[in-house]
Amino acid sequence: MLRSLFFRKNWVCLLAIAAFGANAAGGKTPPAQSPAADQSAKTRYSSPSLVPIKDKPGLPRVLLIGDSISMGYTIPTRKDLEGKANVHRPPTNCGSTHSGLRNLDAWIGDGKWDVIHFNWGMHDLKHLASGRQNVPIAEYQKNLRELVARLKRTGAVLIFATTTPLVHDTHGKFSRDAHAEVPYNEAAKKIMAENGVRVDDLHALALPQIGAIQAADGVHFSKEGSEILARQVAASITAALGGAEAHETAAPLPDGVLKTRVDDRIEHYSFRSAALKKPMAFSVVFPKDYSSKPGPWPVLFFLHGLGRNENTLIEDPASRKRLLEQPYVIVLPKGENGWYFDSPFDPARQYASYLDEVTALAGKVLNISPERSQRAIGGWSAGGFGSVWACLRHPESFSTLATIIAVVDFPSVGAHFPLTPATFGRDPTRWPGFDPINRASELKNLNILLVIGEKASDAVMNDRLSAILTKEKIPHQVVRLPGRHTFATVQGGLGPVLDFVRQHLSQKAP
Repeated sequence: MLRSLFFRKNWVCLLAIAAFGANAAGGKTPPAQSPAADQSAKTRYSSPSLVPIKDKPGLPRVLLIGDSISMGYTIPTRKDLEGKANVHRPPTNCGSTHSGLRNLDAWIGDGKWDVIHFNWGMHDLKHLASGRQNVPIAEYQKNLRELVARLKRTGAVLIFATTTPLVHDTHGKFSRDAHAEVPYNEAAKKIMAENGVRVDDLHALALPQIGAIQAADGVHFSKEGSEILARQVAASITAALGGAEAHETAAPLPDGVLKTRVDDRIEHYSFRSAALKKPMAFSVVFPKDYSSKPGPWPVLFFLHGLGRNENTLIEDPASRKRLLEQPYVIVLPKGENGWYFDSPFDPARQYASYLDEVTALAGKVLNISPERSQRAIGGWSAGGFGSVWACLRHPESFSTLATIIAVVDFPSVGAHFPLTPATFGRDPTRWPGFDPINRASELKNLNILLVIGEKASDAVMNDRLSAILTKEKIPHQVVRLPGRHTFATVQGGLGPVLDFVRQHLSQKAP
């Protein structure tokens, strides 16, 4: 009798998956059923979220793949996306990566999917009755790479949802270690970055409020908790579909970070800097396809000079137009007059550490690549000084350096630039240790462009830097402009810099 029930239950499940795959094929709407038939269908599934839906013609098609956590947010996600998308899911708990490998082809079917939002993890990290872990992390990584490769063949925009927090597990006969999801999420995010897959960080969303939204079993979520997850899932899908909310960050902003929409493709972020112990900010210019292509996107961090700010290039019409034409994200930090340098004399002037905060925060709130080959930095005047130092401090972080009228032999006795005693001090014997040109031989494995104003006071500095690079056999390019050390020369040099960055970063642009 028990064997008969077992086979009957699994036969129903296989029929359900087959029916789902048939509905997915071609995205065709199945024939209408009577209310009695609909009710009969619902009784065949353990959860209302598993009941297949009928496509509404003309709407994009979305597939949710996941375990019981995703079953909890499926229906509220459909509600949030009503009239915007047909939101399907396999009629089953999708379980571990083992289950995914066995069933993924059936779940996908032969139809067209516009977005696939997926997760595996919670069932991989559980311990079986024998005490053995279901899917050890090395095997999880191998399986996940195979699954992503198969999903990419659909042509859909892919979104990986991180596994939600595991505080403790009193649910069922399987045990899970508290916080065991953390290394699995880190491994998964690395795989997603390698494959250009978006990440919907449900873990980061849930963790700060886990006590209020998680069920008593330490795994699942309350109705309110599932609705909170669903709102973020719906936002990430809307962004992938290129809707009105496309520029909204799918994950919630970190505490204390405020975002302001400046224009259709320009945003301003403000936050409290721990390094400077005061509010600071950066502006972001997005490429035109940022909302409709999955990323992650190449990025240029571009630093302003003294007396300027994060909005200087945006407020200049010609410069703004050039920025908006680029196929990569551009981050413009507010640097004040800090030279993007950590002063050994004034603990309040730690501007290099502040710049590290900006690059780290940008990585959290923007869909930008963590790969060195897809990251550039540059700047003008004091921003050129700061960008050279950034490459010296973090050679692993940037592949491309592009400067305009950079103050690169400073501080020095012969420099015609005003010192900031609070930053560099008044003792000339200390200055060589702060001067980036004395470490120019370390600027290896970089794509380097120097834009020089021939009548500028920095011309001698840049010529000296070029000579050192040549002597050290470090390839670089030089562009000479007729201008002085003025913003007009910056405007003239911006085009060559942006084109140079495009040449070296855009090969992998989405």
